[in-house]
Amino acid sequence: KALGFEGLLRARSPDGGLRLAFDIFPAARALKIEAEFERISWTCVLEAARRLPEESLLFLNVNPRLLVADDTSLAALGEEAERNQFPYTRLALDLVEIERLESLERLRPSLTVPRDLGVSIALDDVTSGYETLKYFEGLAPEWIKVDSEITRGIAGDPRRRAILRFLGDLAGEGSFRLVAEGIENP
Repeated sequence: KALGFEGLLRARSPDGGLRLAFDIFPAARALKIEAEFERISWTCVLEAARRLPEESLLFLNVNPRLLVADDTSLAALGEEAERNQFPYTRLALDLVEIERLESLERLRPSLTVPRDLGVSIALDDVTSGYETLKYFEGLAPEWIKVDSEITRGIAGDPRRRAILRFLGDLAGEGSFRLVAEGIENP
């Protein structure tokens, strides 16, 4: 049984190839439509999420820089969740590129209302860098998602296992749950 699903945006290029978010969002940033594009992606993901099992979580990728820059972003996300009748308690804001955020102090207050509504917070694509560890403490997320860069090939790499053990120990001492991304075989 799946704990949850990550809502990811994909697009097709003219040649039919798959375009991932890390290709799409820089283009939106260059065109100065990043916030609008992110809102469209939330709409697409929330509409598709109606088909998910009722007890599963939806990890929705959110750029924390946009939350800090635009006070209306979270209100728009809430309106979209309500329009799609998606319960807040099943929604996890999956903060991406957290290490590029300039001010933890500016982000923390913007997460108060979603948390009060039952939304959980996840840090996405975590490795083990000091900057990321600073956000564990400062944001107190409910979920830490270990990047597949760490989990890929972990069975044959003792260093990667040591990093995952460290993060597991940290989870045991903290108040968050650890999710390993990219686990595709035993």
